[in-house]
Amino acid sequence: MKSLIRRCAALLRGGGGKSTPQLDDSDRLLKELVPMQEASLQAYISAYGIETTITRMHRNDMAEILSQLLTLYSVSEDRKSVRRVRREELRGGIFADGGRVVRFRDERAAIGGLAVTREALEAAVAALKDTKKAPSF
Repeated sequence: MKSLIRRCAALLRGGGGKSTPQLDDSDRLLKELVPMQEASLQAYISAYGIETTITRMHRNDMAEILSQLLTLYSVSEDRKSVRRVRREELRGGIFADGGRVVRFRDERAAIGGLAVTREALEAAVAALKDTKKAPSF
């Protein structure tokens, strides 16, 4: 019984032996990404707490801040592909839907499916907490 549990645990962790296909970089990245609307909410709560209602506008503003600190990715609707979003692509954009999408006033197409890596989000949240604690002069 214990060996069965160990084998199941190894399979879940991805250590199932030779028959388990190795994830390529794109698959690993997809599993590591946090949707921007969730990331902006988590970062906002970490930075400011939840004393008031957190609106989409608050999350849009936090998504803008995160986009200046972190690398953003765009995940396809079918979640089968991901691409890195360059900062130049975001220039002139307005975050909407809690950070899920960036829209443009010119004729450029909106960029949706925005996400950040969990590791980068954790670092940004820690930095936001530190700036909140910093003494003001």
